[in-house]
Amino acid sequence: MIFRLEIENFYSIGPVLTIDLHARAGVDDASVAPIYPGSEERAPKLVAVFGPNASGKTTFLRAIAFLVWFARDSFQLIPGQHLPFALFQSRDWLGKPARLAIEIGGMPRFPPSAHGDVGSGVYRYELQIARRRNSDAVVQENLFFRPHRARKRFRVFERTEKEGVKGSRFFPLRGLGKLAETLRPDVSVLSTYAQFGHKVALALQQALRTVFSNLLIFKEDPSPDRIAGQFRQSKELLDACNREARRLDLGFNEIRLAEGPLFFQFRHDGLEDFLPWQWESHGTQSFLRWFPLIWWTLRTGGCALIDELDASIHPDVLKEILRWFRHPERNPKNGQLFFTCQNTALLEELQKEEIVLCEKDASGFTKVFPLADVKNVRRGENFFRAYHRGSYGALPNIG
Repeated sequence: MIFRLEIENFYSIGPVLTIDLHARAGVDDASVAPIYPGSEERAPKLVAVFGPNASGKTTFLRAIAFLVWFARDSFQLIPGQHLPFALFQSRDWLGKPARLAIEIGGMPRFPPSAHGDVGSGVYRYELQIARRRNSDAVVQENLFFRPHRARKRFRVFERTEKEGVKGSRFFPLRGLGKLAETLRPDVSVLSTYAQFGHKVALALQQALRTVFSNLLIFKEDPSPDRIAGQFRQSKELLDACNREARRLDLGFNEIRLAEGPLFFQFRHDGLEDFLPWQWESHGTQSFLRWFPLIWWTLRTGGCALIDELDASIHPDVLKEILRWFRHPERNPKNGQLFFTCQNTALLEELQKEEIVLCEKDASGFTKVFPLADVKNVRRGENFFRAYHRGSYGALPNIG
């Protein structure tokens, strides 16, 4: 479970922002869950991001998506190609590195013979990247782990531009030969070492595959053929989608997958034949785009990052999706959903721990802050009314 993020010099974020999603002591209802099995610390299963247009909502999700992509997949990047991120576009910031860090609660991924039983705990991944004229370079990359109830974290690996990679008994480097010489300056330790069969790197890379996102640089709307491919890979996914579509009254009774250019066919009451994807409403298409990400997240206990989840989807359907994440039977592994949203009516459906706000200051810097950090906000108040009164900020300045 993701519960803390630090961002500096990344897109519209300049000075370092620390977003801590810990729930306060005593909060223990369906909206929050332990950050890892057995932990007393809790964080929200839903994180809804609100704010004016161009305030930095997508940037907040991009930071998580980029960190996960870099750690997991950056080895696939074409050598010499710039990494998919941007610095804050001012003279004072373009010469500085981007700095990101994330803290995630989870299971240990280390071979038992290497450490004994340390139990679940918290991973902290840190990254600094310098943007240079012809290429990007990692200035620093670190991974730490704090076991359950431990006060101090231990080093899994550390990497600096000058000294290279330092492993540990949890991340052994023996027997890897000249792998250090293979490590490109713009690629992560985990994604590189996983290519060469490093067991811990492979285990961590596999764990990160439970983070699903619809954006990296830009929001990505999956094409119908790609969505059809996801449904073809899992009959259980297709059956679940058909079941939910009927229950949510999305207007069709059954999806049938076809070969050729008409990937989807939809059965409707009173019609003799199936209808193609192109004839379905934008709302139906949007639901089908995000349902696989949501379903896999609920199944795996992972995390879904969805930009503009509310686009074209009926508010009552959105409310039902939120309920899935709070329901212990629908979400037994405490999967998380981070999403940006313009539909402020959803504020009435959320607890304060589930709400993150974005706004820009006079210098153009994005500020990101959990509503729980705003003083004197009671847990049961009407967040919709208070937000539109301007009590929290993060409103468009129309005048």
